Amino acid sequence: MLLVKTYVAASKIDGIGVFAAQLIPRNHPVWVEHSIFNIVLTPEQVNTLPPISQDYIDKYAWTDDVGAQHIGVDADKYINHSDDPNCGWIAAGAGISVALRDIEVGEEITEDYRTYCGNPSAGSFDD
Repeated sequence: MLLVKTYVAASKIDGIGVFAAQLIPRNHPVWVEHSIFNIVLTPEQVNTLPPISQDYIDKYAWTDDVGAQHIGVDADKYINHSDDPNCGWIAAGAGISVALRDIEVGEEITEDYRTYCGNPSAGSFDD
């Protein structure tokens, strides 16, 4: 779940993105994994969904190392990929993303998808 004030708007990177609505200082937590804000679906559960819902999961969820799909219920699913991100993980598997540098008000929040899902063009391994 996002831990900072944000808003969703048109992105120069891809479609829509998440933007800082406050100054986010370097090393400040931006996102934390939380069971209420992060839905986890097994491949079997995803396969029971209608095709349009599977497409949504494919676009906005990320796949962990055991094949489960994770999707946030807040705006975090709209964070776009960057090869030079301003957010990143404090440690592998820690479930906390922090600002890698100061993020200014109005700046798009970005992550390097390869640090947790292997594919910078989509939210899952298998695209």
